Amino acid sequence: MDPMRWSNRKRRLLTAVLIAIAGCASATRAEAAVSLVFQVADPEIGGYFRGRSADAERRLAQTIAALLNNDQELRFWSFADGSVFPQLQIRLTKRTQRWHYEVAVRGDGSGPPLKAWMIPWQTEADVERTGGFPPVAQLTKQIVDGFQDQFLTQRRVDLLEVLRLIPLGAAVRLNNVQAQPLAILSLDWSRYQDLATSDFRILYKTQSGALLVLATGLGHRLAYPNPPPAEGLVVRLVECILTGGRREPIGRHLQDIRTGQPVAIYLARFDSLGAAFSAAGGGLPPPAIAPRD
Repeated sequence: MDPMRWSNRKRRLLTAVLIAIAGCASATRAEAAVSLVFQVADPEIGGYFRGRSADAERRLAQTIAALLNNDQELRFWSFADGSVFPQLQIRLTKRTQRWHYEVAVRGDGSGPPLKAWMIPWQTEADVERTGGFPPVAQLTKQIVDGFQDQFLTQRRVDLLEVLRLIPLGAAVRLNNVQAQPLAILSLDWSRYQDLATSDFRILYKTQSGALLVLATGLGHRLAYPNPPPAEGLVVRLVECILTGGRREPIGRHLQDIRTGQPVAIYLARFDSLGAAFSAAGGGLPPPAIAPRD
């Protein structure tokens, strides 16, 4: 991997960790929710909506949110038009005779975005070639189609990488820590069952600082003691990542995990096998797990 890219990735991860530890709302929600804001920043196109640009922007945000929520992996962050954080921001602008989509993912309302893109759309020549802008409904569809073709199709992997810095939830219930370190994630099975065999990173706030715990889904669910959700995903705790990136066995940090506070659950890797179990009518049978007192 390119050293500069790895450095940028670590910097974004550190930003996400600091946001979570500071008590960002996204880290404490029972379910993920990313607001989607669409702004028509170009006055030419904005004026074409005849003073109804606010309504047009909301329709654009809702339509693009629906596209994201239909994606096999992106849907787990539950996009909806709104103004809270975390947030996916899209601005339609014009520079040097070409319109662009300025896209940014923000974890909170201050500081730089977690990631930003400048995506070209169409040029003045393209518009003139077709005789000008089409009717409003068709123009709206063109804007959405352009975003899907130029950004979602081509930058989906980049978007997914950044979304993995946004927590899906926060609460974790430990089980059988002495034998096989297992836990129940507060991710409602009815919604997240397709992640049943995926990998996660759990961020703990401990007395000595931050501790990232790698976990892998076991393909089944168990009752969670404080609904919602009523049932959560069961994972096996695999290893720990310390500050600086050093990896150590879970056994060396069980006390930190027991006494620490889980503040964020991140999706690390999507495993489509969980979706296959879901389509077949459920997950694997649960093992015998003794709840921790």
